[in-house]
Amino acid sequence: MPKQKRLLFGPLAGLVVAMLLAGSILAPASLAAAEKEKENDHDKDDKNNKCSQHKYDGKCDKQKPKVKILWPTNNAKLTGPAVTIAGIALDTGSGIKQVKLQIDGKSPVVVSTSNIFWFDNVSLSKGTHHVVVRAYDKANNEAEDHVTFKVK
Repeated sequence: MPKQKRLLFGPLAGLVVAMLLAGSILAPASLAAAEKEKENDHDKDDKNNKCSQHKYDGKCDKQKPKVKILWPTNNAKLTGPAVTIAGIALDTGSGIKQVKLQIDGKSPVVVSTSNIFWFDNVSLSKGTHHVVVRAYDKANNEAEDHVTFKVK
């Protein structure tokens, strides 16, 4: 089994790095400019008392984190029962508090407590499965992504 993980995560890790460098998934073209803009918005919201639920470390953070399931892709057909579900999460404001993975409506499990790459190895029966991943930042903002795929 470890051989399969290397085959999966070698190309997958390369894909993640390439997408981050290209800025296609999560990062704005200039993180420094985005941070400065966000800081100005935080100050404005704080002065206008519009930030009651989304404060962290004394600052207003109403920007949702970014989360993306990279593997499996939507409508994929996988060979089971062992399946790896992997993705990426990022929050440039208060930071990621946790990433939760929910499969077929069952209880969600925490798969990460930090930014960037997360994954979980699961055993799934044959058939169609629906996965929802939710990322929460430290200021109580939430984002989600979902995929449906088939295990044969």
